[in-house]
Amino acid sequence: MASDDTALALGKELIRIWEDQAAFNLLFRQPPANDLEMAKQVRDFVLLTESELHELMRTMSWKTHRNAPVLVNHGHRQDEVADVFKCMLSLFQITGQSVETLFTSYWDKTAVVRQRYQEEWVRQINQPCAIIDIDNVLCDYITGILRWLHRHDAGVPEATLQRLADEGAYVNAETLGIPDERWKKLKHEFRVSGGKRHLSAFGGATSFLRALKERGLQIVILTSRPVDRYPNIYTDTLLWLERNDLPFDFIWWATDKGERVIEGGLRQHARLFVDDERKYVDQMIQLKIPTYWMRRDGFRRDVDSPFVHTVNSFQQIVDHYDFTRDGKKETQTHA
Repeated sequence: MASDDTALALGKELIRIWEDQAAFNLLFRQPPANDLEMAKQVRDFVLLTESELHELMRTMSWKTHRNAPVLVNHGHRQDEVADVFKCMLSLFQITGQSVETLFTSYWDKTAVVRQRYQEEWVRQINQPCAIIDIDNVLCDYITGILRWLHRHDAGVPEATLQRLADEGAYVNAETLGIPDERWKKLKHEFRVSGGKRHLSAFGGATSFLRALKERGLQIVILTSRPVDRYPNIYTDTLLWLERNDLPFDFIWWATDKGERVIEGGLRQHARLFVDDERKYVDQMIQLKIPTYWMRRDGFRRDVDSPFVHTVNSFQQIVDHYDFTRDGKKETQTHA
């Protein structure tokens, strides 16, 4: 590992390299003034990067069907790697990044890659588990997005935002009193601006998950956040979990949670499921998985099923789980 002095010197050198590449690029083109110009410049540099990568491959004997050794030329190979690096720096700069975001985006992406590695190569769901939703269960989504709307001058009266916060009401175009198209644009801006990174966790969320782990349960976070349309949400969610010190083993994404549970082989291991949306509660009833329907508004809605228990706090879940686990109440877990 480099010493502090060496690390500082390398950091300064990287900044110097960044500034040099930016100055060189200005000899040929100005920074893009709009998205259309950015797309054209990105296209050019993607093609250029591909060309440089092929140049790099030609410094090696990589064709498995050919017996044509390539004489090793370390200097040439180093030159081609440097060309690729210069292209990548240019792509960062063209897309409006800074040397600071080069660092932060690297570490953010590293967290995602390492989580995927753990889930796909290291960990297995081979013991009892708890399946937990995020928004309105662990995360105070309603308060958070209302605060975001207030800060970003969404054109919604302050009284409306306050009423929705007091009621804990669902936030959508109808409750906000704005056109659907306006709400879609606001949701898009919220999702792409990293808004989900800064939502608050409900009090007791960390101790709740730790209590489940102390009871021998693996934690599977199962959320319907639209990571398919907004891949950045994966990173935002992972950083949110880390910042709030929320322990978990797996993080899964699905718009059909029942199907995901079946496909992921969770049915035989699931000991409890927690969600705030009725449609997912109904899916777990069909799978006969013990389910806790989180109703933080305090309004109890009974469901005619022995597999559902309505709660409004984490402690109620832990108490009820312990009660049933200790055999004081018979609960059939699986068909």
